[in-house]
Amino acid sequence: MWWAFVLVGSVHLLTISGEWNVTDHGEMLHMARRILTRGTFDLRSPGERLSGLPHWPSPSSRSPQRSRFVPGTPLTMVPLLALDQAFGWSDWENFGRIIHLHGELFVLGALVLVAWSVRAGGGSAHAAAAAVVLAGFSWPFWMIARRAGPEPVVAFLVALFVAGQIGAPKTTGGGANAASRAAWVRGLVCAVLPWVHATGPVVAVALVVAEALVAWRAAGSEPGRVRRTLLACTPVLLGVTLGLLSWLWLWNYLYHGSWWGGGYAQYRGDRFFRLHNPLIGFWRYGRDAAVQTPLLFLIAVLGWRKVARSAITDVALFLAAALIVFFSPFSSEEPARRLSPIVPALAVVVGLAWDRLRWSPIAARLLLAISIPIGDFWLFRLESFAPTRWGDFPPILWIRLADQGAPSWLTVVPVLVLIAVALFAIDRLNTSLRAGAMPDSN
Repeated sequence: MWWAFVLVGSVHLLTISGEWNVTDHGEMLHMARRILTRGTFDLRSPGERLSGLPHWPSPSSRSPQRSRFVPGTPLTMVPLLALDQAFGWSDWENFGRIIHLHGELFVLGALVLVAWSVRAGGGSAHAAAAAVVLAGFSWPFWMIARRAGPEPVVAFLVALFVAGQIGAPKTTGGGANAASRAAWVRGLVCAVLPWVHATGPVVAVALVVAEALVAWRAAGSEPGRVRRTLLACTPVLLGVTLGLLSWLWLWNYLYHGSWWGGGYAQYRGDRFFRLHNPLIGFWRYGRDAAVQTPLLFLIAVLGWRKVARSAITDVALFLAAALIVFFSPFSSEEPARRLSPIVPALAVVVGLAWDRLRWSPIAARLLLAISIPIGDFWLFRLESFAPTRWGDFPPILWIRLADQGAPSWLTVVPVLVLIAVALFAIDRLNTSLRAGAMPDSN
C-alpha cells in the first residue's frame, strides 16, 4: 500500500510549482510572514508601504491594513516559513522554498487518512492503494498539492472527519470509548474549519448535516429518537457552534469591525461578489467536478449501492451539494480548487466499494494507469500560462529553473531521480495488482 504514496508524492514533486501564483495565497503567505516576523495579523502598519499584491486597497495612514482571510491557514504556514528562514531561504518575493511544500504535505496527510479510513471500513490494502492513487491524481487534489493555500488544509480536515466517522467502532466497552473520542475529534474539526477559510463554515455545516442524518437513522423509530439523535450529535453541534460564534465575534467583529463581512467588507465591489446566473454556475461546477475527477466519480457511482446508506456516502453527498450550491451564484474561476474538499470523501467511497466491485487484475491496473495521464492532461490544459523559451508551460519548479539557466544538478538530476522513483513504485504496484492482491507490507 505504501508504494501508492511513493508514486503520488514523486509525481506531485515532479510538477511542484515552487512559487505562489494565486493572489489569495500570496496574501496568506504574507500574513504568515507577518505572524512570524512581527507577531501580528496585520498585513502592514499605518502608513507602511508594501508592494507585490496589487489588489490591496490603498493603505490608510491612520489604520493598519488587515487581511480578509482568517488566520488558520497562515498559522499552518508559519513552521515552514521558519524553516526557510533558518536555512536562509526567506526571500522577499517568493517567501522561501520549503513553504511551497505546504500543499503537498497536507494532501499527503489527507491521503494517509483516506487509506486508513478504507482499511478501518473493511477494505483491503489493495483497495486503500487504489483510493490513494485515484484521489492523488484527480486534478483537484493534484492542483492544490502544487500550491500553498487553504484548500489542502480544508481537505485534510475533511479527511480527518471521515476517518473519525468511519473508523470509530460502535460497540460497548473500549469500543464505546473510542467512538466517543472519534466523535469529539469530528467536533473539533467542525470548530476549526471556520478559522481556516471562508468556505470553512459551509463545509462544517454540511458535515454536521451528514452526521445528523447518520445519527437519525441509527436512533431507530422508538420514542426518544430526537433526544438520541441530539445526544449523538452533541460534539459536532458544539464544535460548529463554537467555531462559527468565535469566528464571527473574535475575527469579524472585534478584529475587523463587521459581523458578517469581516475582512471581506473592504472588497464589496470586487468582481467575485457580483452575482451570476446560479444555473450556469451550477452547471459549470457540476460539469467540472465530473470531468476533472472522472475515475473517482465513475467508480463512486458504480459502487454507491455497495456502500449505500453509510456515513461516508452522506458526507460525500452533502459536501458536494453544499459547495456547488454555495459557489454557483459567484465566481466560477478554478472550480477544481474550490471543490477539492469533496475528493477525500469520494475516495473513501471508492475504496470501500473497490473490493465489492470485483475488478479483474487487468481492469484494476488499467484504471490506475490512466489516472496519471488524465490528471496530467488537466495540468497542461488549465495551467500552461508560464512562458519560457520553449513555449508556455504550467508553473513547474524544474522548468522555471532550467529556463533561468540553473545547472543540471539542480534541474535534470532531481527530475531523473523522481522519475526513477515513480517508475519503481509503478512496478511494485503493478506486481501486486497482477497478483490480484495488495500485501499490507507494500
